[in-house]
Amino acid sequence: MALLTSHSSANLVIDSALIVTYSKSLINGNWSYTSANVSGYYNYMMEYHRRARMSFRYVGMTKTAAEACKAAMIAAYTRSFKISIWDDTTMGGEWSDDSAGEMPMAEVAMSHNEDGSYDVSVNVNEDDTRMRKTTTAAAYSVLFSTERSRAYEGGEYE
Repeated sequence: MALLTSHSSANLVIDSALIVTYSKSLINGNWSYTSANVSGYYNYMMEYHRRARMSFRYVGMTKTAAEACKAAMIAAYTRSFKISIWDDTTMGGEWSDDSAGEMPMAEVAMSHNEDGSYDVSVNVNEDDTRMRKTTTAAAYSVLFSTERSRAYEGGEYE
């Protein structure tokens, strides 16, 4: 069997299909605000999560192809993420979401097989978070609109 010199859908094996879950939790703390001589505080906020999990591998490649595949997967799954920032100067206080940089959101590993081929395994493990007041209605599709446009192997989006 000839070893493959690149990665593509032809040598993609999806071990665990993409699953995206959403959750929200009530958290305790103290968030105060002061605006126009009005002060107040909140003892509870809602923490929203979007979690994406998936496992796959590209199999049967030459060492050079596997190294290129590994680099491509690291680049593809280094994702931009946001943080929620509390603004205590607005009336009633408010959360805003700002870009916080990029980070790897998958474990990527290359392995050498007994037949001389190489595989690249990827375990996607994304966890994105947003904060909101308990009095604010928040839809997951709006909170995580940027994250929902992320691409995954196999052409799946969520």
